[in-house]
Amino acid sequence: MAWQLWHHYVTYVVDIDRRKVIWNHDGRGKAVLDSFYEDLGAKHCAKIEAVASDGARGFLSATKEHAKNALIVLDHFHVKKY
Repeated sequence: MAWQLWHHYVTYVVDIDRRKVIWNHDGRGKAVLDSFYEDLGAKHCAKIEAVASDGARGFLSATKEHAKNALIVLDHFHVKKY
């Protein structure tokens, strides 16, 4: 999510079942999402069933590395944009 004009980003992780933000961090990209997955731990990462993303390479590579069982779903807006 861009929270200020000219690319100041915050990354949010939302639990869709509970409809709650469960984690957020300034910035975006692989290093940011890696820290979420590392905090979560390998045992819990293995239980992730699906991840929705905007298709950014860093988010996709972090998810493929840490949540190997997860189905990656790209959001409608960015799919049309690509």
